[in-house]
Amino acid sequence: MLSRADVLSAQVHRHLKNEILAGHIAPGERLIESRLAEQLQTSRSPVREALRMLQMEQLVLADNGAVRVFEPSYRDFAEIYEMRLSIEPFAAGLAAERWTDVDSDKVAANLEKTEEVLTRTDRTEVVALNTEFHQLVWTAARNERIRHTLEDISALMQYYCLLVFQIIQQQTNLLEEHRAIFEALKARDGEKARREMSKHVMQDLRILDAAYLEEAMRE
Repeated sequence: MLSRADVLSAQVHRHLKNEILAGHIAPGERLIESRLAEQLQTSRSPVREALRMLQMEQLVLADNGAVRVFEPSYRDFAEIYEMRLSIEPFAAGLAAERWTDVDSDKVAANLEKTEEVLTRTDRTEVVALNTEFHQLVWTAARNERIRHTLEDISALMQYYCLLVFQIIQQQTNLLEEHRAIFEALKARDGEKARREMSKHVMQDLRILDAAYLEEAMRE
């Protein structure tokens, strides 16, 4: 049976995670336990537990006794995208081979929502739908090891996606890229699904390369 403290810590964790993933709490911003407890009208115990959970998801880091929102370096971005490039295209290929009509219905609904949200330029919801799209694909691979590996970094992936969207000011071909992956999946074409997923993930890495190069040149 859950204690009231367990319920509160889960609520605080969900609230803080949503605030970080929505960009309302900036990278590098310090999270002060007592201040958060006062803002959220709760004791410090559930806040402390929520911050511990966020640390496990790598969304916050302990820095000389202070807790701050993770501010990724170029190397941090590169490592996540290298990992994604090694796993997600393979997962897409497996998903194509094991694709079902139920998978098609779920992805079609996701793409329909994405198209509608993009017209409102709702960055937070677009990022959430992007995460859902990728989760649907790797779940369709029907490989629990792959699913667990990617779920473990899904919060970081969502966070990085938000930062990419901030860089490109939401000028994105995300919907077209997702549709190309979907067409390959529906056709049960594993090779094309791998290729389209690889191109899609590489596009974010190119955006980050250009952004960091521009920043280096300004310095």
